[in-house]
Amino acid sequence: MIRKRLAFLLLTPLLVLLLVACDGDFQANPLGYSFVGQTLVNNQHRTVPVAPSHGKSITHLRPYGIGLLPDAFTAQYGQPLAPSQPPTQLWFKATLDDFPAGSVMIVGFDRSTADSQARANEISYVAGNTHPTTDTQAETIAVSFLPDDAQGPTILHPYSEHANTCLSEVYASATLATLFPAQDFTDASGKLAKTGTITLSLFPHYGRSTTQEGYPEDNHPFGGGPDQPNAVSSFLLTLGTKSYC
Repeated sequence: MIRKRLAFLLLTPLLVLLLVACDGDFQANPLGYSFVGQTLVNNQHRTVPVAPSHGKSITHLRPYGIGLLPDAFTAQYGQPLAPSQPPTQLWFKATLDDFPAGSVMIVGFDRSTADSQARANEISYVAGNTHPTTDTQAETIAVSFLPDDAQGPTILHPYSEHANTCLSEVYASATLATLFPAQDFTDASGKLAKTGTITLSLFPHYGRSTTQEGYPEDNHPFGGGPDQPNAVSSFLLTLGTKSYC
């Protein structure tokens, strides 16, 4: 039986971009600085309308974050930016200033098994040029998006320039296990992971520049490695136990 889920209405940009993500040293965030620079720079002063949500109240969820309805994000961050693709993906200014100075957040949604409403199941947070973010600060922001019953983290793999792996951590939440179908939780091989797990991938900071066409980009993978120790360019929260860097 074919499930009528939002993920099947539109192939999520995250999955598409993973097919073309940069190779070489550290893996790039498919929804990171360069992608945002090419997609948003000329479209950040227009917004898109979002239909009101009618989901039920779920205990343990934060005011805005993983598991929340679109309304929770618009209440905190304002109307979604033009690159948004309702109902599966919404873009928001995470700071008052425009990108690339300001930070941007991209939120993915899927239909919840709890109430059949679109609820956030992935978040990419891209730090702006005037908002330098350490790995500790990024972790604090990311944890603020998780349900308050989240346990962890367990280190999936540590930061290592030798092994070309970023710091990735796995959390577990009984609340998330009740919100999304089992097939949303996968491991690195694409097999089912434990329900309720969610992985935080912290992408190292590379030098940043502007292309000849005027698009902001980071210098990954041509910048000779990360340029700021303990600094994060972006982070990605995704259901399951798969790291993206």
